[in-house]
Amino acid sequence: MRHQILPGLSLDHTMYEAAAAGLTAHAPGHALTWAQFLDPTDWRLIPDPGPQPRAYKAERRLAIRPDGQMITLHAWLLPDRRSNTATPHSHPWQFQSHILLGGYTEQRYQRINDHITVEDATHRYRDTNTVDLATFHEVVDLEPGPTITLMITGPAIERGRWGYLDPETGEFTPNRPAPDFTKRLAALNPHMPRTQ
Repeated sequence: MRHQILPGLSLDHTMYEAAAAGLTAHAPGHALTWAQFLDPTDWRLIPDPGPQPRAYKAERRLAIRPDGQMITLHAWLLPDRRSNTATPHSHPWQFQSHILLGGYTEQRYQRINDHITVEDATHRYRDTNTVDLATFHEVVDLEPGPTITLMITGPAIERGRWGYLDPETGEFTPNRPAPDFTKRLAALNPHMPRTQ
């Protein structure tokens, strides 16, 4: 039975069991009860950058360690790419994404001499996807059914500049949050006293 805890986010016991098992395997010491899993105040909906007022992912931050390393559960609602335009991005930290349920297909972009190459990779249940600071990628498809991932980032000292790669020109554009991002984040998360 699914429990809708936020608009657009429904969770069930299978998803919980996958999350709990993933924490046991990859982040010992960070247990999660059924009641905690269903608590909407700990989930944050991430806005779709497109024109629709919807979320494409939900995240539940489980820990921020003293060195800045983060442990976060993600419930995927939509892939990164929702149009015909490729917008591969990098991240401000290296991380491992453990696939706890479902899966996704990503495209990875790499500059070799003057050319950009694209490689597809599908990550399914029990896979680990490692993404370093130099990786540009984009999730282009989700497996049927729910997809739950556990992201464990590197420490804060390993953070770097991040942004977007134009696959046609190879130009890098540093990330600049959309001017209305904070407003859209708050609109999707009225249950949070203040969004960060």
